[in-house]
Amino acid sequence: MGKDGGKGSTTLEVTRTFKLNVPTSSAGENRLKGLEALTSKYGSRVVQPKEDLGCTIHFPELRFVFTGREDGSIAVWNLRSERSMSEAKFLHKHKGAVTCLLALEKGAGATLSPLLLSGSADSTIKLWDPSKVTQKGCEGACVQTLGGHGGTVTEMTRCGDYLLSASTDRTVRLWRTVHSRVATLYPWFELQKTLATCDGWVHSLCYDITHKVGDMGAIYAADSTGAVARFKPRPVEGATRGDRTHLEFDCVQNNGRVATSSPPPLVFRRLHDRGISHVRFLAELSIVLTVAYDNRARLYDSRTGQCLFVIENPHECCFTDVEWDEEHQQIYFIDKYGFFFVYDVQAEGMVFEKKLTNTPLVSIIYDKMLDSVAVSAKDRVEFWRISREVDYNALPGGHCGPVINVQVAMSGGEGSYIFSASLDNTIRVWDPYDMSCLRVLQEDRSEISCMVYSEGKSTLVTGHDNGCIRLWNLDTQSTINLTEHSNTVSCLVTAPLKRNEEFVLTGGFDGKVGIWDVRKKHSVRPHLVTMFEAHPNSEILCLLHDSIKATIITAGNDAVIKVWSATTYELVGEHRGHLEAVICLTLDANFLFSGSEDCSIRVWDSLAKGGTHVKGRTHIKTLQGHQRPVTGIAILEETGHLVSCSLDGSLRIWNYTMGEVLKTFRHKEELRCLAFRPDTNAMLVGTMQDNILLFPLPEDMHQLTRRTSSANSSVPAELKGYEDILEKLEEQEAAELAAAAAEEEEGYSSPDAH
Repeated sequence: MGKDGGKGSTTLEVTRTFKLNVPTSSAGENRLKGLEALTSKYGSRVVQPKEDLGCTIHFPELRFVFTGREDGSIAVWNLRSERSMSEAKFLHKHKGAVTCLLALEKGAGATLSPLLLSGSADSTIKLWDPSKVTQKGCEGACVQTLGGHGGTVTEMTRCGDYLLSASTDRTVRLWRTVHSRVATLYPWFELQKTLATCDGWVHSLCYDITHKVGDMGAIYAADSTGAVARFKPRPVEGATRGDRTHLEFDCVQNNGRVATSSPPPLVFRRLHDRGISHVRFLAELSIVLTVAYDNRARLYDSRTGQCLFVIENPHECCFTDVEWDEEHQQIYFIDKYGFFFVYDVQAEGMVFEKKLTNTPLVSIIYDKMLDSVAVSAKDRVEFWRISREVDYNALPGGHCGPVINVQVAMSGGEGSYIFSASLDNTIRVWDPYDMSCLRVLQEDRSEISCMVYSEGKSTLVTGHDNGCIRLWNLDTQSTINLTEHSNTVSCLVTAPLKRNEEFVLTGGFDGKVGIWDVRKKHSVRPHLVTMFEAHPNSEILCLLHDSIKATIITAGNDAVIKVWSATTYELVGEHRGHLEAVICLTLDANFLFSGSEDCSIRVWDSLAKGGTHVKGRTHIKTLQGHQRPVTGIAILEETGHLVSCSLDGSLRIWNYTMGEVLKTFRHKEELRCLAFRPDTNAMLVGTMQDNILLFPLPEDMHQLTRRTSSANSSVPAELKGYEDILEKLEEQEAAELAAAAAEEEEGYSSPDAH
């Protein structure tokens, strides 16, 4: 996520469409009974072979899903109906774990129907006819067994009429379809030769080709020593250029390392210090992608061997599989912690991250027809649809607990940051340019309950459930702890109570408001200036400071909004009307807005300095629309629109003078807090499901003024009469500012703490 589609930006979302659970196979049940019999006979426990899933492949045209298992069977699902999806069939021929699967499309290599190839730890490759899989069983589905390797078959790829296979016996072997066997119903593969012998186990093998006329493509093999070999197929002498039925793959040995004698020569050999688990050739981009056991993936220029980019797993674990989406120029990764990642080649960075499961993911396949991915864990296969036209961006790599506060500090230059606080007890500092996480501040002593950034003091302040506030040094992560509240500090705001001096206001579950001087001087440490009780026997949930009217506004679970003098700390007014706790507050000139657990937003006439309220006349309007508690509200200063978020998953933009919702964004997660980014005209929203979302605001919305609406520009009856009041108050404010400045020259009033 970033600036208007810049680095790290995305408009992706993935949604699970269905899940395939893996039952115990009949062979597995029989094997278990046999093991139990042996155990009872000999008195020692016999280990049962695992039935965990491994590789997965999808046949879209047949609507079949095949998954290899560690017990040597292949689970088969028919996706044509809910019943067939719930009843997996099993192919039983392999005597070892099924480690790789390859689909042979119809028409490829004399294939009259789609076929399946499977490689196994039993050193064999088997050819299957999926059409033989019926409701009654899978008899006759295996049509050929290929033997030749001396170790586990790790991966297979296809090049024209040729099949290439890799193995832990350190070889790459070449098989070819024999056309002379005209009586066979299926293509018949025969071993041609051992194409190469590598230093280590050959873990991965791939082939890709460009759309250029005459291009023969290239094959890449990667092994456990970190080496990568390239093989360029070429037509045999006398064959037509582009003919892929008669190819040569000439190789020579070079001190135990593979090198090709076909032009161009091998460009690079050892790419990693550790073994490579996956290699992919992106032919159209001339890029080789490698995934290694050092928790990194790398992109290389296939022509020069130069490393272009290094992709690190933010969770410091290995990527377990990778897929390439050519149409969208994106690479999909999964890892053992259950995360799914999207790397955008054009944006040169990770643009999406989501935890799909709590168990390791072992395989991923991309279906370009459905624009979806299928990921397999050890006991299930899940299909996730990729949505690319969503109206929000998801920030990759964030919190693992509800996000309770997001704050934007755009002071310009190197002092610009975005902060987020979470119930995972971390504060993350983000770079506004590309939304990369610059640092993580970890709190180990108490739960973080609120946060504010004092731009005037360049200090981050957090409130905690033990009643203390902490001032953070962003460079050293050291803190200054101040404790005065007797219960959770629930809210924090900054307030310029004195000219050129910014103070911090705190509200707590003890019903008290604290005013803190957070300046760090040689002789004076940060300290409490004063504290007064604002809501006896009630919890304060939100507060704000009105610098123009010199008032402090508090609200909480007693549903009453109270207005206090910022100089004498006396109660000067109240706003009553909410039916449940008031959670959030904001101001727009002389209008006060409050969001509540009663799902409403109320508009109030804020108290003018020195003025008094007439009972029952401070409430102007109620904005209805949210279905669950309103958790955050903010004013867009340039246009005057009100923005609100709620646990109902909606973000709404209001023309509050008309009482209209101009735009509604919806998300499946519960929205907890919000902050506006004026530089990108977007809202940052934290969710209860651990995410930070960015909602770009419409440009036409950005141009609307606060007193106009695209539908109706008339002033509603509730606000008639207030236009004149606003004009008079604006005239008074200029005089009040001058008077306030004169008062501040005389000194700052700090009565004793109550």
